[in-house]
Amino acid sequence: MAETTRAVRIEGLAELRRAFAVAGNGMSKDLNAALKSAGEPVKQTAQGLARGSLKSAGTVDWAAMRLGITRHTVYVAPVQRGNRGGRRKRRTLFDRLLTRALEPALEQNRFRVEAEVKDAVRDMGRAWERV
Repeated sequence: MAETTRAVRIEGLAELRRAFAVAGNGMSKDLNAALKSAGEPVKQTAQGLARGSLKSAGTVDWAAMRLGITRHTVYVAPVQRGNRGGRRKRRTLFDRLLTRALEPALEQNRFRVEAEVKDAVRDMGRAWERV
């Protein structure tokens, strides 16, 4: 795994997904479950940091976080997706969430995430060899 700014990068994730897709649907689901499990500590830490560092930002709970998985990325983001209807943008809130909650949460859990992903990929590789 290579380290980049504000991310834990898994090199070859797209290729790994393609290989698991060839092996069968179960492997892809196992990989998604492993990635979600690895990202969960970051989500929990980000929620705690956001609740502790943000004063009331109105009636919306901006500290509530969600974990998402795409083909190339596992990410943590606020549950609330923003204002609609032409209201003012919450740019300063986003900057505060990023610098006070999201980035520190990733940094605090970086080694745990890396270890969990490595273990999961190793375990799935062993299972694949047995098939």
